[in-house]
Amino acid sequence: MTRLKTKSSNTAKLTCFQRALGHSEVGSPIANDYIALHLLSPKVRAEIIDAGKRKAHIERVSPTYSYINARNAHMDRMAREAVENGFDQIVIMGAGYDTTAYRLLADCALQVFEVDAPTSQADKKKYLATAGIAAPENLHYIAIDFNEQSLSDVMLASGYNATGRTLFIWEGVTYYISAEAVDGTLGFIQQHSAAGSVVAFDYIYADVCKGNLSYYGAQEGVAYVASVGEPFTYGIEPTTLETFLAERGYELAEHYTGPEFQARYLSEERFPRAYEYMGNVVAVTK
Repeated sequence: MTRLKTKSSNTAKLTCFQRALGHSEVGSPIANDYIALHLLSPKVRAEIIDAGKRKAHIERVSPTYSYINARNAHMDRMAREAVENGFDQIVIMGAGYDTTAYRLLADCALQVFEVDAPTSQADKKKYLATAGIAAPENLHYIAIDFNEQSLSDVMLASGYNATGRTLFIWEGVTYYISAEAVDGTLGFIQQHSAAGSVVAFDYIYADVCKGNLSYYGAQEGVAYVASVGEPFTYGIEPTTLETFLAERGYELAEHYTGPEFQARYLSEERFPRAYEYMGNVVAVTK
């Protein structure tokens, strides 16, 4: 993802776009991100607000629309549970245009750290400032290049509590970085947080990286990320996931295939079929 040294992430923008589409569907159970619309250009905002154009956009990217909004509902659930269970802090890794800290955590006692490329962070801050949306006092922006820096390089001097019980939200990242970067991140979490800390992340199936595009939505998804200069680079074999985590000091708490993920968060018939080449994981440090 070397393009992120000079430009904000296109896939992060796509994710924000899908959340804005979902929120604009009034009465929908995924109408939960009222800030996402403010992080898009005036032209794009106008198209989302227009019901006819919004419907056309949803139909055009329906597998992505359903998956990203299911994932947003899932991560919102994880954040709420961290607050309810008295966690000390939340770290959102590869935050992009995530709005969790603003929507759900602004009045909480815990500290929130958004970790991402400085280009994406600067773009996000610009849009928020234009909209007059101030950052919560408990939010800390931490800049990183996941392929060239470790979390230790940036977190330990940032006010992060290395002995606190922590929720790590890691959505839309693992498949864009190297195996070494994935292991390094999981190693940091295991070594620099309290036992019982949680990491919630998604991953693509390993054989997709090897050219298997037979899963629903895989062909379109792989083509899109490659076209914007952010190709998939890393995957995990689902049948080895429990062993993969155990070898790195984690216990598997939840694991969803694509259909299972949609069934939990988007069970209504109104939602298009989400793509099915990704898994979602909740793991706990031992």
